[in-house]
This record gives sequence, structure tokens and C-alpha cells, in this order.
Amino acid sequence: PVTGGTPVKLNSALPSGGDVRYYGLQFSPDGLRVLYLADQDTNNVHELYSVPAAGGTPIKLNSALPSGGDVDYEGFQFSPDGSRVLYRADQDKDDVYELYSVPAAGGTPVKLNAELPPDGEVTDYGLQFSPDGSRVLYLAEQDTDDVWELYSVPAAGGTPVKLNSALPSRGYVTPFGFQFSPDGSRVLYRAAQDTDEVFEIYSVPAAGGTPVKLNSALPSGGNVDYDGLQFSPDGSRVLYRADQGTVGVYEIYSRVVRQTWIVASGQWDGSANWDQGEVPDKVMAINVNPVSFATVTGPVTDTRIFSLNIGATDAGVATLALQPSVTLTVLNQTEISTRGALIGSGHFDSQGGLVNDGRVELDGMTIATPTIENYGVISGSGTIDALTIENNGVISPGTISFGGDVILGSSSTTQMKLGGTELGEYDQLDIAGSISLSATLDAILINEFSPSIGDTFPVISADGGITGTFTTANIPLLSGGLSLDLIYRPTSVALEVISKFFMGDANNDSLVTGADLITVQQNFGKIGDTGIPGDANFDGLVTGADLISVQQNFGNVATGAVPEPTSVCLLALVGLGAMARRHRVAN
Repeated sequence: PVTGGTPVKLNSALPSGGDVRYYGLQFSPDGLRVLYLADQDTNNVHELYSVPAAGGTPIKLNSALPSGGDVDYEGFQFSPDGSRVLYRADQDKDDVYELYSVPAAGGTPVKLNAELPPDGEVTDYGLQFSPDGSRVLYLAEQDTDDVWELYSVPAAGGTPVKLNSALPSRGYVTPFGFQFSPDGSRVLYRAAQDTDEVFEIYSVPAAGGTPVKLNSALPSGGNVDYDGLQFSPDGSRVLYRADQGTVGVYEIYSRVVRQTWIVASGQWDGSANWDQGEVPDKVMAINVNPVSFATVTGPVTDTRIFSLNIGATDAGVATLALQPSVTLTVLNQTEISTRGALIGSGHFDSQGGLVNDGRVELDGMTIATPTIENYGVISGSGTIDALTIENNGVISPGTISFGGDVILGSSSTTQMKLGGTELGEYDQLDIAGSISLSATLDAILINEFSPSIGDTFPVISADGGITGTFTTANIPLLSGGLSLDLIYRPTSVALEVISKFFMGDANNDSLVTGADLITVQQNFGKIGDTGIPGDANFDGLVTGADLISVQQNFGNVATGAVPEPTSVCLLALVGLGAMARRHRVAN
């Protein structure tokens, strides 16, 4: 105890020759545990242990080691919340150092790196958790021997992602200077990535994406130094030192890498509308997330940015309104939060995918993106060119063309508005790939439209085929004995208007027999609502037309009904024919 008291030994008894190494001794961030390296179980076999800081039973964290194996004395560390420990060891194969993560109080370690080439290894330089502890950053010869590249992986195990771009023949990522941004969303690194032996700095999303170069063009022989390379505390700028102006003369530079909208409404290209006072460019993560309401009129010329987030942080809505014939390219992911909206026309290219929890209103807009995860609302008419669209929200199309596969999840709703029979008067999904249905369909009549029998609305077409069905179909009731029927075909889904009644069935017993002829005879000349007794064609009248309907459908049986003897039907048919002739003569 720092205020005095009795020291407590933390390690267990050591074998002859064993000791605790001084490298890497550390408390967990909450101060409750201690991490140490020792040849505690076997002399000259150094392993990693965790123990309560006030004393207790130490727990070995690494797995059993091969003959000659050790935990490396550099790089092991607690995660920021103290829940996990990162370490490097030749745990699977002697002299092949790999990266592992394990619960701080003990458990099963997981290997974080991918399989290595014959002479590959993970270096101990720069090993680090992200600020929230969810990911780990490491440098390794993982894809090619003697080529150091940068990787990010979930801290509890998963698939590593290479962060740097393709390298020239002698290119590599340097072992110094790479780091997470303060919020953990992106990574800064230094590499000879574009030109051999020319070291420049780059930024990339922490989970992988498109890197961007941050420094300006360098003179021949110029480089960015690794010393002093850092994010500002709020993550909006990067500080670096380089002989960027004159070779051999190192100067200091600051570069904006993130901007936030700061006014109620205004134009994207107005530098005073952004907190760092610059017009957005391709290295900047752009946040349109005011406290309340804001409308941003999109750029007036084609523009590229690093990433995009739209959504009010409290009440209100943040809206980005794209302008016609202008392309806004987002090199990495776009996120539209619950109180965010993307509207307008033009072209929106989100190369890292689009996650929508808010609202996307297409007004002739074209969206190009590899994937869409929709938890909000997508509405209007336009084109979405994506490999996969997973809908867990609401799609309310005018006419939307999808370039890839569509998944309508079980929690999603697809709204189809019907306002007429002509193209453009009803909603449609036109899909180049396949569609999987497991959702709710809401069919909605608009503009006082009243469909007629035989009207057909092909609301979904999918060239790659249709699997599944809507789990719930909310379809409006029609008057006049009509109904909208949902028809599934191999590559399309349609709403078709049919009669609720069985044509020729004048007495509504699901059979067309002599009994229907007698019902027509008994009610001949009556006028009333659709489906009155004797009204076999459901026009509200009992006339000779009903006789024809019975004749045309004679013998038809609805599913589950039991037909009457044919002889009775034929006698009734003869009698009704004579009655109809007498009625025509009398009139």
C-alpha cells in the first residue's frame, strides 16, 4: 500500500534459477490486477501471469509452449478497460512469434494474426489496442516474407484486415508512428507506399477501407519523419514533421482530417460553415451532426471526402440535400443516423458501404455502393447500384432500380403505393440480382385510386429470382366484390385485382351447378349490391348475363366444395334457358 503497510509477494514460488523479469510490469487500468513475465513454472521458460494487485493466486495467461518457446518480453499489455491482455509469443511454433489475446483473469487465448508465410512473424513494435479496446493494431510479415504491412483485427479474435494499400517492390510500413485516432475510428501510419524509399503518411478507417495520403507533394529526396507524428486530442488534425518544402530542412505541419458542420443551414462549399474553416476534401471525415435542425445544400462541383456521418445529436434533423448532376464520393463508409436524412438528386458514391438508420429520399438520385444496410426509410424514385442491400427498415419506392441482390429482413417493411395502372403511378422494385423475402408488405392506395378487376401491378421484378414470401401482407380492401391478390412468380411479385366471388356461383356455395340456375330464375330482374342472390357475374344485376356466366363456368368447383349430380344441373339449365327466352319476349 502506498501509505505504508506490509508488502505482499505477488508471484508464486520460483524454481531454482527462476525470476520475475522487470520488462513490462504493469497495473491494469483500474489498478486491480498486475501483469508480469517470469520463468515461474520452469527455469528459462518465460511465461505471462496475471494476479490481483492486493495479492492472490497468479494465473498463467499463455497456453502451453513448445520446446524452446517463450512469451516475448516486449509488447504485452492490458486493454484500456483491463478486460483483456495482448501478448506476443512463439506459442504454436518455436521461433515463430505471433500475436494472442486472452481474458485478463485467465481463459483461452486466441491467435489474432492470420497464418504467416514460412519466415514471417509479428513484430513487437507498435502493438496497441484501440482506445475502446475493441480492436488491435499490429505490424507483420503476414502476406509476404520481409514485407512489413499494417493490420487491424477484433481484440477478441476475428479476421485481420490489411490497412495499407498495395506497396511498390521495396515498399513497407515503418514500425514507428502508426496509431489509432483518439476515437478509434481511423489509423495513422507512415509508409513507402507510393514510391520506394519515399516515406509519407496516410490515414485509413480502423476496420479497413481506402487509405488517403495526408502530406503534400514532397521534393525529390524529401520524407515525412516518424518522430512527433500524432493526432490532435480531439482527432480533428494531424501533426507531422517533414522536409516538404526544401530537402534537408524539416518543418512542422498541421493537416485537417475531420470537420463538423457548425451553422443551421448553408452551402457545403462555404468554408466558414465548418469548424476547422476549410472546404471538405478527400482526407476529411465529415460530420453533419448539429444539436438540432440543419440543412446542408450539397457541393456544387464533384467532390471526394474520406467518410460521412449525417444526423442530429439531440432533437431535430440534419439533412444533406444533393444537387443535380453533381457527384459526391465518399471513399469509405457513410452512416446516416436516426435523425439524419440524405435527399435530392445527383449521384452519391459511397465506396465503403452505406448504413442508414434515418431517411434516404430519392428524387432521381443514383446511389452507388457495395452494400446497404437499411434500418430506416428509403423512399422515392431512383437507382441504387449495390452488390447487396439488406433491408431491416422501410422501403417505400416510387421506382427504385437495384443493381445487386436484395434481402428484405424479417423486421423490415416494404410499402407499395398504388395510384394508377400506368408506369410511374405505382411503386416498383426493379432488381438486377436476386431478392429474399421475409418481411411485411404494406400495399397503400393513394390519390383516391380505385382499381378495377383485371388490373395488375408488377411491384417487384428480380432477374436473379425470388426466394421466400412476405411474412405479413397488409392489403387494402376493395369495394364491388373485388380484392387485391398477391401473386408470386419465379422472378416477379405482383398485386392483381380479382373478384372475391366465384364466377357463376349465384348462390355462393362455391359450386356452379343447377342450383345456381334456379337461384338466378328465382331472383331474375333484381337490382342491388354486388353478390345479391342470383348475381352470378357480380355486377349488381340479375339478368341474362348471369345465365351466361353460369353456362360458361358450369361444373366449376371451388377448393373443398362437393359437386351435385350432373343430371339435376342439366335439367335446371334447360329450364332457365326457357325462362330467359320468355323474359326477353315479354320485355
